[in-house]
Order: sequence, then C-alpha cells, then structure tokens
Amino acid sequence: MGSAADDHAMAILGTLTCTAQINSGILSFITRLWPRRLGLVDEQKELVYAFPMFHHRGAVHDIKIKGVPGVDVVHMNGGTSNLQAGEIFKIRGGKIHEIEALGVSLPYGTKSGWEQRSAR
Repeated sequence: MGSAADDHAMAILGTLTCTAQINSGILSFITRLWPRRLGLVDEQKELVYAFPMFHHRGAVHDIKIKGVPGVDVVHMNGGTSNLQAGEIFKIRGGKIHEIEALGVSLPYGTKSGWEQRSAR
C-alpha cells in the first residue's frame, strides 16, 4: 500500500464482515497458506487458535476489488515474503464472526518449524 487512496480503501475493507472481505478478493495476493496449524479449539467458548504461515509470491501488483462501493482496486507494492501469524477465531452458529491476528513478516520461503522432518 502507500497512497492515501489505498489507505482509504483498506480502511473501508477493514469494516466489512469476514465473508464480505473474502468475497471482495482482497486476499488474492496470498499465494499459499501452509502449514495451517490449529493450536487450540475451545468448543465451550467457541474459540479457535491457529498458527498459519502465509506465503506471498509478490507477483500481485493490483488487486481488483469486487462488491465494495467506492473501492475498485488496491495497489500492492510489497515483494515476496512469508507471514507467520497467530490468529484467534470467534465461532458462532458454526460461522466465523471475528478474527484477531498478529504476525511477523519473514523472508519468502522461510519454514515455520512445524513441517515434518524427513527420516534420516
């Protein structure tokens, strides 16, 4: 991101529901999500903690946004990278309602440490 228009577009997208954000196409810059490690599922409190690794190949420069009035495109200027995230999902009625996430940007191709090690 970078321009005021892109910052404004991201502010609008950030107010949307999870479903609307996914449907908008804003996540299309993510080229792989692996490993997807579920660390904890609390069925009573309807919370799920996950520890996924997002891979961004960096080939996406413009994201065409669908279904968001006033937002047609978001320009990306980031290069290749991985993002190791920790995320908590609030589930109600079998659907995700909120997500809180933190992450750290890493060099593209960095391993998460959770991959299976090959037998020697």
